[in-house]
Amino acid sequence: MVDYVDVFINSMKNEGAERRILDVGIGNGENSVRLAETGHTVVGITNCEEEYVRAKRIAQRRGLGKCTFLMMSVEGIQGKFDPNFFDGVIAS
Repeated sequence: MVDYVDVFINSMKNEGAERRILDVGIGNGENSVRLAETGHTVVGITNCEEEYVRAKRIAQRRGLGKCTFLMMSVEGIQGKFDPNFFDGVIAS
């Protein structure tokens, strides 16, 4: 079975322009980090403190300034960003 997130991340490697991606439900943060490593700006959100702390630690260790994590529910994102701020969204 093909993992749609892997397909998406791989497709983003060849993008000519930097994109802003929202990662909803970051899990361990690995998808956000992988996207940031391809040169895109990523905002990952979670309402789980353990996931938040782990993901921030991974991004900091890898020196990824384009990868930001926020502690919030998906409903909480409304009004935090302009409606057209993100170019893409993943939720896995």
